[in-house]
Amino acid sequence: LRSPEGNVVVAAIRDVSERRAAEVQLAQLGEILETSLNEIYLFDARTLRFALVNRGARDNLGYSMDELRTRTPLDLKPDFTPDAFSTLLEPLRKGKKKDLEFRTRHRRKDGSSYPVEVHLQLYSGDPAVFIAIIMDISQRVRDEGTLRETEQRLALHVRQTPLAVIEWRLQDRLITAWNPAAERIFGYRTDEIVRQRRTGGLFVGDDTPLQVVAEGTNTPGGRHITRNRTKDGRVILCEWYTTLLRDASGEATGGAALVMDVTSRQRAVDALLTAQDAERVRISRDLHDGVGQALTAVNLGLQRLQAAPDPAQFASLKELVGTTLEDVRRISRDLRPALLDELGLEAAVNHFARALSERSATEIDVLARLSERLPRKEEVTIYRVVQEALTNVAKHARASYASVVLTASDDRLHLVVEDNGKGFEVEKLPTKDGVGLLGMRERIELLGGSLRLESTPGRGTIISVRLPLEKAG
Repeated sequence: LRSPEGNVVVAAIRDVSERRAAEVQLAQLGEILETSLNEIYLFDARTLRFALVNRGARDNLGYSMDELRTRTPLDLKPDFTPDAFSTLLEPLRKGKKKDLEFRTRHRRKDGSSYPVEVHLQLYSGDPAVFIAIIMDISQRVRDEGTLRETEQRLALHVRQTPLAVIEWRLQDRLITAWNPAAERIFGYRTDEIVRQRRTGGLFVGDDTPLQVVAEGTNTPGGRHITRNRTKDGRVILCEWYTTLLRDASGEATGGAALVMDVTSRQRAVDALLTAQDAERVRISRDLHDGVGQALTAVNLGLQRLQAAPDPAQFASLKELVGTTLEDVRRISRDLRPALLDELGLEAAVNHFARALSERSATEIDVLARLSERLPRKEEVTIYRVVQEALTNVAKHARASYASVVLTASDDRLHLVVEDNGKGFEVEKLPTKDGVGLLGMRERIELLGGSLRLESTPGRGTIISVRLPLEKAG
């Protein structure tokens, strides 16, 4: 170009209309983003400097726009290094991806941080900028943590519960869940039964728990007692609590059950009932052979006295009545000793041991240290255990000596009954003795206590009881 004065002027001219249009578009976009409820920011694709941060993001971060202009997204992301952030952006810069989604944390001006989900895009133009849409997911993370904790807690309960947890599909009754307790009760390892076997093989005969679930007639927590077969062929008695499983649409898809092996409990109940029947037979025999016959003799004697009074016969009848009265008192004491109600457990145990020692060849010592009365049910239970244990010693142990030690602390009672008799192998306990032992153990366990039996042939027997106590009201 030449000027009017004849000078030559050289000028470089660049068309910036496209850039101006991009800047206008960017400004218009900024106005729209400013009112968005989400956190949004734009930053330069080359320098990473913030071009725009909307009001929602500024309020949450605690920075002004002027403060943010001197910063980059890396200042907000404590989880990222510069190299890691550059690597993250590279697929967008090269056009290999249109957008990215990832989770990170944002750091506020005050140093606190919060979890966010970032949706990132490249806004092409001159200048090219990245647009980041950020959602604060603090509540979602808390909910996910709560759900994860609940699932972990549930899984822990399933693993550690003493109840078998079993699940199966309705369509073919194929087992889909099997916890460690199920392994212990039924003998099958999880890998031997999950999706390998059907539930029907666990039952002996009737499979009512599964049938009512399949028919939809089962109520949640439905209870059934069934006979089941273990892997080694044993038949056990189990208590099943069943329910129906449904999918998200409400369609029934499977069944679930909590299963308890109640074989030992049932045996203990049977033993207790047997012991009660035996006790009734003994009382009946005592009444018939002792009291009944004595009263018959008294009746006949009175008839003879009515016909011919005889002072000697009168004295004999009087003695017989006294003996009969003592028998009645003895039977009454055995059923429910008055001393237990009137004076408490310590006096009742001492009286029973002294009386039994006088009637047998066994010397019995009692050491009882109870500072106060126990609740009625605990007193009755401990008295019956002492009564059964010492009676067994007198009848079967051939012991010359036995001892009873009874002590109580604030929250626990300890009882030890020991003898120097013939002893026996615990595993080969005779049936008649086993019934009494099961009865004692059942009484103690019903109160939350435990009974331990130790015996060796030729070296006597020890019965130890631990019983939690509640203060008598």
